[in-house]
Amino acid sequence: MSINRKLGDLANVLDDGTEGQVLSFNASGAIAAADIAAGGGIEKDYKYNGILYPQNGTSRLYLSSDVTLNEVVANIEVGPVGSDLDLRINKNDSSATTLTIADSSTSATITPNISFVSGDYITVDITSVGSSTAGTNLHMALKFS
Repeated sequence: MSINRKLGDLANVLDDGTEGQVLSFNASGAIAAADIAAGGGIEKDYKYNGILYPQNGTSRLYLSSDVTLNEVVANIEVGPVGSDLDLRINKNDSSATTLTIADSSTSATITPNISFVSGDYITVDITSVGSSTAGTNLHMALKFS
């Protein structure tokens, strides 16, 4: 079952309804004031609730206009222990950039400056989570202009 929700003029989200799917982009009927990033750009959230485990993301953020991903800020409630937590941000199913939250840390920021055109989409894969303790409750803010 597919759910397609309008996010104003920026994007649509498609969740393929896979059982156990816990990675998701936030969605609403229109772009809210909270979606406006500093400097007038658009900000969208990506969340994973619970203990993290390696997986490929299936929830897609479809872009309906030409935009640039300028910044990604990731925070987790409990940091990974024993090794880093690694995330891969994909553009149309191909790796576009990675983000690493260091062992025992709870946040990281990258400035990838990746250009997208209308119809492109983003997915997020969790590629590693910590070797002795996995991180929990991931929240990412994707900032576009």
